[in-house]
Parts: sequence; structure tokens; C-alpha cells
Amino acid sequence: MDANYDALKAIKRAVEQKDYAAVTLKAKDIMSAMDKTLDHFPKGVTGEKSRAKPEIWEKWDEFSKRPLKVKEVAGALAKAAAAKDEAQVQVQFKALGAESPFRSGACYECHKDFRTSPPRKEKSGG
Repeated sequence: MDANYDALKAIKRAVEQKDYAAVTLKAKDIMSAMDKTLDHFPKGVTGEKSRAKPEIWEKWDEFSKRPLKVKEVAGALAKAAAAKDEAQVQVQFKALGAESPFRSGACYECHKDFRTSPPRKEKSGG
């Protein structure tokens, strides 16, 4: 999942630079990762670092559709970038999660329902 976050950050930079080849490549990376997402969630199994909510397994049918949606949006982004269609790149990037996978877009739609928030980092009082 960290690789998807890194890909989204790379897409953001590439969109800003209008590097459509990089947008296409990273969107395809996300698409590929979505094909494997469900494999990371065997029934009821969570790792020590997992932020998976129990709702994943309680609402498996709903959860299992989310990677397909992300893949669809990432595919539309890759297609727009390959065509160098700046307007559609902007639309599809926003639909994927331009603000962050934790605040917007198709990525967020899954995270908000099926992932706990990371622990807040405490500020040092120094």
C-alpha cells in the first residue's frame, strides 16, 4: 500500500510538471497493484502494523469492489495522460485522490470505511 501512496505522490509531481509519460506509468502501477489488493486481506488476518478495520471482512462484498473502482479511475487517468489531455488528466487525478489518499477521491473512499487512521505524531515540546 505504501507503493500506491508513493505512486500518487509521483503522479502529483508529474501532473504539475505536465510529464504525461510519468503520469501514465505511475497510474498503471496503481492499476496493477489494485489487482493484488484483496490478496493482502485474508479473512480476519491483520499484521502488527495493519490499519485494516474489521469492517473489511464484515462487508467483504463492498470492500472487494473498491480496488476495482480505484483501478478504473487510474485507468482513465492513464488514458488521459497518454492522450496528453490536460483537462482530463486534472479531472481524473482529482477523482483518484489529488489531495491525498486520506482526504479525497477513489483512494479515500476505501480508506475512510476500511482503514484506521495512523496514530498522530506528537510534537516535541522543545
